[in-house]
Amino acid sequence: MDTQSKKKASIDKGLFFIPLSIVIVFCALVALFPKASENAFNGIFGVITGNFGWALQWFFLANTFIMVYLAFSQYGNKKLGNEKPEFSTPVWLGMLFAAGTSGVAIYWGFSEWFQYATAPPFDIVPLSREAMTYASTYSFFHWGPSAYGLYATVAVVFGFFFFVKRENTNRPSTACASVIGEKNAKGLLGKVIDIVYMMGIIGAVSAAIGLSTPLISAIIVDLFNIQYTLWIDAGILIFFTIFFVFGVYGGLQKSMKLISNIKLAMVIGLLAFVFLIGPKSYMLNNFTDSMGTFVSDYFRMMMTTEPHSAGTFPQSWTIFFFAWWSAYALNTGIFLARISRGRTIKQLVLGATGASCVGCWLHFIILGYYGMNAYETGLVNVIEIFQTQGITDAIIAIIKTMPLATVVLVVMLAVMAVSTVTVINSAAYTLAIVSTNDLPANEEPGRTNRIFWAIALGALGLVLIFIGGLGPIQTISLSTGILTMVIIVIIFIAFFKHDGKKWDEYMERNERLDALENNAKEN
Repeated sequence: MDTQSKKKASIDKGLFFIPLSIVIVFCALVALFPKASENAFNGIFGVITGNFGWALQWFFLANTFIMVYLAFSQYGNKKLGNEKPEFSTPVWLGMLFAAGTSGVAIYWGFSEWFQYATAPPFDIVPLSREAMTYASTYSFFHWGPSAYGLYATVAVVFGFFFFVKRENTNRPSTACASVIGEKNAKGLLGKVIDIVYMMGIIGAVSAAIGLSTPLISAIIVDLFNIQYTLWIDAGILIFFTIFFVFGVYGGLQKSMKLISNIKLAMVIGLLAFVFLIGPKSYMLNNFTDSMGTFVSDYFRMMMTTEPHSAGTFPQSWTIFFFAWWSAYALNTGIFLARISRGRTIKQLVLGATGASCVGCWLHFIILGYYGMNAYETGLVNVIEIFQTQGITDAIIAIIKTMPLATVVLVVMLAVMAVSTVTVINSAAYTLAIVSTNDLPANEEPGRTNRIFWAIALGALGLVLIFIGGLGPIQTISLSTGILTMVIIVIIFIAFFKHDGKKWDEYMERNERLDALENNAKEN
């Protein structure tokens, strides 16, 4: 942090050291006691999904109605501030579309269908026609309005605070003040709320790192024909962290937007290529069929717990994803709010949900259906490879059926690497902002602060890979997500019961203040 920033801002010791200490202790315990940690993860996952998973399902059901209410009630035409939109509509929609594209979406786009088809819900026979139908449909459900609708409703609340109430804060404790009281929001309870928010970011991002890094390793192993070891994963994360450190001190931060745009171009290029060389009619017919099941079974998929079945599909997948979306919701909602100044609530809710869904769904329509078709036509036995060698090897096997497979692997490697770096960068930046006191809007958080968080995120991602399997990643997301859900509920209560009712009052105040400011400038 430069001298000027030091005068204006300082580290909030509680918000910096407590979450960081939790991460350090957690990583140390997992490294020292890996088997015990794995057993603990499995136990915690079972306890939370069995006893509290239903709460997440009711929460997401409620948010479905909140989303519709915000878009089509009297709130729909209310604007986020008096100003004109900061971005043109095409640019804004493009940013929302980009929010649905990522390296993790590529991972799940390729692999989700065969994980569902081999262990489907509703006691369906594995790999049957019905199993394939629900394997397709559930991807659109998990990565659809249930996820992006939550981000949109959270964005409405923070957009109100940023542009209507004009409180420049990145801490959710401020949004809870009208329920818990101003004094509590600035005191111990507020610290707890902000720490939960930070742990949600840490849990969600470390899960993303834990998923994407093994696929990056698998691509490197295949391209260079080398033997896989855990050290490859470690080396990748160390490289990303060092790259981030050099970027912070070398001014790369200013180039992150360009890097993100290049990544988006590569993702679009990859999807376009696979669509052109793939079974286009099969993809479009499959998508159409899945949408029919999606519409007819939306609430069934939302609320099923399978209490009379030995299956665990809702707990292993739906509740896991709901928790993951909850952990991401505050951070993503704040981002969506900041780029939506001047938009109406209807535009924000429908735009954020619709454009982001389209961006994400393309991964499943193109990459997922390409792999499904390759399996069904006998081009590659994806299921056998998945069951004997694992997820990443199955993804590589699918890619190897494509023309120019090596080029596709190189592009995927670049996309996954850039996605991981940008995820670490964004999360470290946000965590540094939250853990800094009185940071002016035009100042950046301290470099050392950001670097500590980047190292912590990389370390946590590595220990999740070290334990192995999807279980630890699911447990981390579930634990942090269900706590974040509680914070979001408080924020919603505060907004609908107190703050949101003063929308017009604040807008009138802002008009008066803006008029006075303009008059002062003219005189």
